Amino acid sequence: MTKSYVTIIDRVCIVCGTQYSTNELALDKHLRAKYEQHTLGGWGACDTHQKLADDEYVALVESEPPMYGNKTVPPEDAVRLGRIVHIKKNIFEEMFDTKLSTDRFPVCFVEAELVDHIEKLQGAMA
Repeated sequence: MTKSYVTIIDRVCIVCGTQYSTNELALDKHLRAKYEQHTLGGWGACDTHQKLADDEYVALVESEPPMYGNKTVPPEDAVRLGRIVHIKKNIFEEMFDTKLSTDRFPVCFVEAELVDHIEKLQGAMA
């Protein structure tokens, strides 16, 4: 495929890892043909997970534990294992005795045992 000076920006959903189009365009200001048709522009949220975040849900994404002992796993290092549970923000803050930052997308990468526990609690409430 030939390169162009215009590209469509895609992002990767920080929750599910799906690549999606933002329908945004980027333009090389020097009009150099350097872009492919689609360019990956970083992390975002697909429509489904953005709606859940807007409805004040926190996504808990099952992932492998961090290899280097740090408790914080950046999205690019998270090895997603497939299961995702959503809990209301106020419940999350109560369960983990913390306040969520409003300047970040509400997602946490957690170990399988926590997902098992929350699914069990959600099943008991149904």
